[in-house]
Amino acid sequence: MVGRRRRGFALTVLAVLATACTGDADGPAPSPTAVAMVVDTDLAVDDLVALAFLTSSNAVALKAVTVSGTGEVRCSRGLSVIRALLTATRTENVPIACGRSTPLAGDHEFPKAWRDAADAGWGLPLAPEGASAPEQTAVDLLTDSLAAGSVTVLTLGPLTNIAEVLRAHPDLAQHMSSIVVMGGALDVAGNVTDPALDAAASEWNLYVDPTAAAEVIASGVPVTLVGLDATDQVPVTPAFVERLATHTRTFAAALVQSLYEQNPFVASGDTYFWDPLAAAAIVEPRLLATAQMRITVITGAGPDSGRTVRSADGSLVQVAIGVDASAFERLLIATLDPSAPDPAD
Repeated sequence: MVGRRRRGFALTVLAVLATACTGDADGPAPSPTAVAMVVDTDLAVDDLVALAFLTSSNAVALKAVTVSGTGEVRCSRGLSVIRALLTATRTENVPIACGRSTPLAGDHEFPKAWRDAADAGWGLPLAPEGASAPEQTAVDLLTDSLAAGSVTVLTLGPLTNIAEVLRAHPDLAQHMSSIVVMGGALDVAGNVTDPALDAAASEWNLYVDPTAAAEVIASGVPVTLVGLDATDQVPVTPAFVERLATHTRTFAAALVQSLYEQNPFVASGDTYFWDPLAAAAIVEPRLLATAQMRITVITGAGPDSGRTVRSADGSLVQVAIGVDASAFERLLIATLDPSAPDPAD
């Protein structure tokens, strides 16, 4: 997801590569207790931060990345962006694929300016034009990746791909350990703030494809919603960006810092660690305080479309309601640049 405003995003390849140091040839080796996971992303700025964090962590074993074609990035460019990121972070062997470009129902979509910026990679060095597209669709790749069992799914955009695979293969619900969803807003305002949409109660990822969100939440897979109730507690601040700037000895840390520098709206007060917090919740669940609630998603048209609400006949999910913001920021920097000292020491 991305904030309301967007400014320049022209980041050069040399600016990133010149500040980065080399790391392990194949990225960090997963620990014996690493969480097997699949990431479904729409490649907004904070998605790139979350992916840089995950590819730097030995607490996760990344099995696949799928791109949500209903999200901010469009499929053809999204595949180039994710391929470039995985190559740069030495995790290029992770398979990728993209899904359908329209919601399961309705015609909601992200603003064109946001999608254009995501297509440009927010300054991420892009793979060469004309690179071959994956032969698999997102549904195919998810099916193969989840079949092994005990896989955690992290969604950082609309839930279209996950809902489609569950429609095609409902038995795969039994193979997922959990789904961690960056999405939803219960006791805080939504962030769909365009007056023409009249949907301020909704959060963008669920607003774009509320039918998909409703189906995933009702699928029977254990779901944790890391929505605005928690992410509103972790704004991206100038102080954090300044602190990160002193710890950029790895490509991942240098990349994140460069994204922040070239996209100053991120630390302007309107954006939060939406996707990085959801990713960190998998690496260190104790960062979050959660509560079990029965939740449903409003799928009809109108100002409440995509809104998450409590409902007596809703599905039981874990909802993040609090976060240790200081511990989260420490984990994010220490994972991006393991040489960074812990200020808590």
